[in-house]
Amino acid sequence: MTRTLTSGLKLFSLLLAVVGGVALQSELSRAPQVSLNDYCALSAIPCTQNGVSLRLDSDAITAMTPIQLTVTWPNSAAQTLAVTLKGYEMEMGEPRYKLTKVADGQYQGELLLPICQTGAMTWLGTINDGEKTIYASLNMQ
Repeated sequence: MTRTLTSGLKLFSLLLAVVGGVALQSELSRAPQVSLNDYCALSAIPCTQNGVSLRLDSDAITAMTPIQLTVTWPNSAAQTLAVTLKGYEMEMGEPRYKLTKVADGQYQGELLLPICQTGAMTWLGTINDGEKTIYASLNMQ
């Protein structure tokens, strides 16, 4: 009886894992797929995507060194912008930042990237005003 129950639990666990994996894959496939070419490469030179301008205060992007991001987002009513980053070469969690409105259509905030063992890494991110999403990338050296 115990052996049958154990075999039944193993089979149920396996079935649950397969169904969960299929459901997760289905959910992930619904996420918008963005090409790396569609990301605005952040630097001290402004980059514009869909009428939104993004600029860093420096081209030197290193781990644990604060860098200021300025976003000019005309006609946005948002008081803050949400920034979420994700490592491209390796999983480093998803650092989140908030940019605050400093003038009509202008937002600023500080980014502080985590330490990466390799030192160099590409971060892909989204900047969202609650209605529209902009895609940006950072190359940390």
